[in-house]
Amino acid sequence: MVKLIIKDPGMFISLPGMPSFRTPCEIDITKYDINFIIAEMTRNGITEYKIESSSITRKEAPKNKPPQKKKIKVEPAPPKDDVDKRLDTIEVLLKQLIEKDDSRLPSESTTKRMKRIIEKDDEFIPSVDIGNLEIQGDISSEQGNIDDVTENIELLRKLEKDGGNNG
Repeated sequence: MVKLIIKDPGMFISLPGMPSFRTPCEIDITKYDINFIIAEMTRNGITEYKIESSSITRKEAPKNKPPQKKKIKVEPAPPKDDVDKRLDTIEVLLKQLIEKDDSRLPSESTTKRMKRIIEKDDEFIPSVDIGNLEIQGDISSEQGNIDDVTENIELLRKLEKDGGNNG
């Protein structure tokens, strides 16, 4: 049987897979992984506890050891002559590739045909001469005669004098 013993009073502890409990307490943790319990106690900030068993007795969580630095093996750079040889080989291969691809380049007749197609596309695009266009508005936007406006004002004054009564 493995027991977790916490003597400090006044704490409320919740561990996954177990019901929450208050301290001080003594809990049977035989069904749970001890490393998991230690990690949860450390995560909750509890350092004063004991784990007792017939074969294991731990008074507190083990101290974290600083991580060890891994040594990276660095290979020395290849000699400069070897790099130059590889570059020369790559240049030769690229030249051969370009010579093979010359047959795939479009011929003069193909380029002439493409130019004719492009010219036809340019002819298709319509052009609009907007130099002689005029914008027309509706009747409400046209300005009336000033005499018409003064006549309307006089008619409205007469209506006000009459009081709007006809008769």
